[in-house]
Amino acid sequence: MVEKMARQLLHLTRGTLNGMLRLLLLVLFPGTPRHDYDASDDLLLQYDFIVVGSGSAGGVLASRLSEVAEWRVLLLEAGGPPPPESVVPAFSINLDRSDVDWNYRTVPQSFGLRGYNDNAMGNPGWRYKDALKYFKKAEDYRGTHNADTAVYHGRGGPLTVEEQSYSEPVSRGILKAGQQLGYNLIDYNGPEQI
Repeated sequence: MVEKMARQLLHLTRGTLNGMLRLLLLVLFPGTPRHDYDASDDLLLQYDFIVVGSGSAGGVLASRLSEVAEWRVLLLEAGGPPPPESVVPAFSINLDRSDVDWNYRTVPQSFGLRGYNDNAMGNPGWRYKDALKYFKKAEDYRGTHNADTAVYHGRGGPLTVEEQSYSEPVSRGILKAGQQLGYNLIDYNGPEQI
């Protein structure tokens, strides 16, 4: 009984904190663009291809299929507009086990991450340096050319990648504070992410 009450209190506390965080983000980032994702008025009666999921693979597949003018392609993605927490990557942990991921939980994996043990049981050809050429082929980088990180970017692919625009005063303030602490502004798609 006590354990159940503790879980309920924790759930209530987490919900309250997430609600306060969401309100704070709405105040701090008022210029965050909101999109209307509802295209139900544009639906056709039939399609040649239906792609389920618009992740990096599904989005590219639908884009490539739609290059053939006579093919009708429908790309389906679950969920509604992204919540304010998704604007700040560090806050994405607050979306874990929420309505955004359908409160998804997994079980502990007995045989997972074995590839991290001295590279044991790895799959040949799936290391970062082996797969990088395919990520670069898929990328259309439109950011500033940086000689130190140019080898990590591709141009002309179907996935547009741009530099993050830090136009909000709070974002610029956080970056300036980091620089004052000795951190460099970097291309986080390069060799270092911190």
